[in-house]
Amino acid sequence: MKLKTIKKMILVMGMSSWLFNHTVTLYANDSITINSKITKINNIPVINQFPELPTGCEATALTMLLRYYGVDVTKQQVADSLPKEPVSYYKNGVRYGGDPNKGFVGNPYSKSSYGVFEKPILQVINKYLPERGENLTGKTLDQLLEVVKDGRPVMIWATINMLDVVYQQRWRLDTGEMFSWPGNEHALLLVGYDSTYIYLNDPYTGQEKKYKREVVENRYNTLGKRAVAILPEEKVLKLSVNGRVIEEVDAQEIIYKENKVFIPVSYLTYIMDDVSATYRDRIVYLDIKGREVQLDTRQNKMDIVFNEKKTTELSYEVNKGITRIELNGLTELLPITYSVQDEQLLMDVYKVLEISVDNELIVTEEGKDILLKDEHIFIPVSYISQFIDSFNYEYKDKKVYIQLEGQSYILEREQDYIDIVLEDGSVVPLHYWIEDGITRIELDALIQYMGYEYVIQDSTAFINRYLDEEENEEYEQCI
Repeated sequence: MKLKTIKKMILVMGMSSWLFNHTVTLYANDSITINSKITKINNIPVINQFPELPTGCEATALTMLLRYYGVDVTKQQVADSLPKEPVSYYKNGVRYGGDPNKGFVGNPYSKSSYGVFEKPILQVINKYLPERGENLTGKTLDQLLEVVKDGRPVMIWATINMLDVVYQQRWRLDTGEMFSWPGNEHALLLVGYDSTYIYLNDPYTGQEKKYKREVVENRYNTLGKRAVAILPEEKVLKLSVNGRVIEEVDAQEIIYKENKVFIPVSYLTYIMDDVSATYRDRIVYLDIKGREVQLDTRQNKMDIVFNEKKTTELSYEVNKGITRIELNGLTELLPITYSVQDEQLLMDVYKVLEISVDNELIVTEEGKDILLKDEHIFIPVSYISQFIDSFNYEYKDKKVYIQLEGQSYILEREQDYIDIVLEDGSVVPLHYWIEDGITRIELDALIQYMGYEYVIQDSTAFINRYLDEEENEEYEQCI
């Protein structure tokens, strides 16, 4: 693999940290703004329910949601798609009426009608976008805000102008139970938030409105914590590791959605020797190079602390008993790079090595691994002076200046190798790549340049600098 490819991969790998300081395109022609003051999804159409649908706030809010995902539909078409339940009527002195959990009670074109709850709304979503309706009913407001943070608007049930709920009308359902209609019931589209306010697209006014968080939370809770969203479009990826196609493991699929790759835990244990996983009491215990990571399947993310200076967020999801981890977070834990091309996940997996020079291990730092791929070793420049006295380096003007045996060379980010001249006058390429401020150089060319030898045994590369017969024999006995 050319190291120029790795540089392209880094753009994908850096997405999560880049997201929180920039406007990021998540869907065609749509974007989300996230900064320290406000999180808000932009470019969602705001539609007024009036005059056509005086009681059709739910149909109108759903139309906004569907249009955001590219569905060309009108509020009238959505209203017509809703199943209908009868408006209240009297029979034998008893008032009967429809069930908003089954359909719209009345007619959204009429002022003398009521409304509908989340289940019929989900039916309409799945009509236009099969299997993508997501029922968020029962979630806390804070949990809904996490969905918005991911770039997905949420349709919620609250009240008109955040007025108090008034229970004045009751009727009997066909099941025999009594039902009380929540007066002032209203559906809106949750599109953003800050530390004080919640931002909503309001069908009643045809405008974006903001209300205090505690007020919205109270009305949302009073209406039964009803909410729906649309799941991101997914596609299944085929996996290629170090150029080798990997067949599907345990009939589990790799999912790509919202520019993120979610890979089943079983794949990690299959493609990497130093990763193992066990399941117990709703916890996935991952052992990654001796570091235990516990994933609570009732959650969807966790913070992993590497040292006092570095923390990364690891996102994951559980669906139908399969735990999938978001791959970008794993690049902080595992020596891997990746890119997505068409329907393929192209992954390069590296092995972490130690280096022994003349039978003495060189000193390494956490986060600066020595990596092996395709039998080639790549070593951070900061370690090289431990076994090559004549090697020096300096970072300057986004370039790396190195000196080797009195010769000067420049490593630039736009390149992936330089030519170095050996003692006999021949030229060999010295490959390198720069990632997260770490410059790694291919060891083979350095060894050839210096006239050393090395062998790899298990997870250690043994470098021999003593090449006369007597010293070499003693060295080989040591290893």
